[in-house]
Amino acid sequence: MKRKTKVLGVLGVLGSLSLAGGNTVVQQIVKDQWQTIGPVIYAIWDWLVGVYEWVVHPVVLPLWLVVVVPVALITVIVLLALFARETVGDLSQVAAKLNPTLPPLNESAHKVMEAIVAHTGQVDGLSLKNVARAAGLSQLMCDGALDVLRGWNLIHIGYGMWNTPVTLTEAGRAYILAPGSPLSSLAV
Repeated sequence: MKRKTKVLGVLGVLGSLSLAGGNTVVQQIVKDQWQTIGPVIYAIWDWLVGVYEWVVHPVVLPLWLVVVVPVALITVIVLLALFARETVGDLSQVAAKLNPTLPPLNESAHKVMEAIVAHTGQVDGLSLKNVARAAGLSQLMCDGALDVLRGWNLIHIGYGMWNTPVTLTEAGRAYILAPGSPLSSLAV
């Protein structure tokens, strides 16, 4: 703050000296060129007075209110738009969980799912080596169906010492229980 005061003081002194010494030069230029610069100075002065009168002109609403209200409205609209965008994203995730899309499965994948569901309540469950026989498929067709079901995360193949159980995942159970599922008859 002190430095700013010193700079302004030095500039003031320099300005005073230049005006004192150059006063006659400035007067001569103004007298000679008044015809040219006079109208420009009067126009600038009239414009400044007009702006001042417009700002201080008494109106029913204060001028600051005319500026603040639109800014506040724009701010509220932007905040509501951001909130709505987040809410729509959340709602779409909830809708996806409530109404899962059913993956397209072929007939062999359906047969494997039927075999897994049929053995779900049993003590041993369904072993990986018995899936093809339980589904009534060749080993190649069964392996292809297992690949498809694992790709859609509908089954889980556990790895044990004596048994390799094949079970439904949460997504697999949701697939069977989903309305409109081709395997919904197995849910009874």
